[in-house]
Parts: sequence; structure tokens; C-alpha cells
Amino acid sequence: MLTDVGALINGYVAGKVGYRWVMIYALAIMNAFIFVIFFASNAGVLVAGQVLVGLTWGESICIRHALW
Repeated sequence: MLTDVGALINGYVAGKVGYRWVMIYALAIMNAFIFVIFFASNAGVLVAGQVLVGLTWGESICIRHALW
């Protein structure tokens, strides 16, 4: 469900900034959130990291279809 929210955010931001920069930032942010998941010390941090990664997945999935 959060990938849908990320996809909606993507449409707005990509229209303003451009597809290329949105893809670069989405992948960079996704790497940071995967780092949070990898070093999660309890279940709450793990779930929060997965929620945040879900948002960036939605953005990067939509952008890939627009770029290629």
C-alpha cells in the first residue's frame, strides 16, 4: 500500500523536478533506509525501515517505466 503512496508522490515531484533527479534521489534514499533495516535493533525500527523503503519503491517503480 505504501508503494502506491510513493507512486502518487512520484508523479507530482517528477513533474516539478524531472524524472532523472527523482530516480537518483529515490535510489539514494532507498539505500539509506535499507541501512536502517539491516542494523535494526528491535522490531519497531525494522517495521519503520520497511515502511520507509516501501515509499521509495513506489517512486522508483514508476520512474523506471518513464525512463526506459
